[in-house]
Amino acid sequence: MRAAFMLGYDEKLKNPKKYQVNGFYINFMKNHTVDTKREIFQEQERYVKTYADAKGISFIEAQHQIMTYNIVNALSLGKWSDRWVSIPIPSMGEPEKMACHLNDLGVYSDSELGWMFLKASLHSVDRYFMQIRRMIHYLERPIKSATSAGNMWNGYNAYNPEMVVKLIEIFRVYYNFCKRGDDGKTPAERIELSRGKNDVEDILYYHPNSKYFRKQLYV
Repeated sequence: MRAAFMLGYDEKLKNPKKYQVNGFYINFMKNHTVDTKREIFQEQERYVKTYADAKGISFIEAQHQIMTYNIVNALSLGKWSDRWVSIPIPSMGEPEKMACHLNDLGVYSDSELGWMFLKASLHSVDRYFMQIRRMIHYLERPIKSATSAGNMWNGYNAYNPEMVVKLIEIFRVYYNFCKRGDDGKTPAERIELSRGKNDVEDILYYHPNSKYFRKQLYV
């Protein structure tokens, strides 16, 4: 993962102040029960609130100050001198979250790193995977059979794995260019790859003479 990230964004990583490309490893306790996650969430929330009240600052500024302190005091570990840092954001979805900055080249201040670490999350990735599993039957989670000693099976399993690859590619295009988020924009719009929301027909009938073609729709 580290090598793929460094290679894929090589040119932009050479100019970090201009492009602001940053990669993080994320680690959290995913297998906790809901009750345990709730306890951890409440404990983290109390800790940040207590700190904010003591300093007379806002909740988010308290998180930033704690985050910056954690970064400054993080220890370097392993072959690559990774610095895993605890992130003080109360979250039911990512309890006990920690992050490791993959391309810390010394160009950011501790305060700048603090704000970046607070944004590090797998929430968007997990949400994307969840929608793939719910919207593509081939990829739904397997269930246990009551008559096969607990063996797992998938009632919609694909006979040909190539079909799964094709369906994921179709979904990827739909998700990035057609599906709007809470902000009313598609992922392609957010990174200025598209100038507006596309209908499925815009993708299927992409031709200048088609009634679905929109002039200068794509950058």
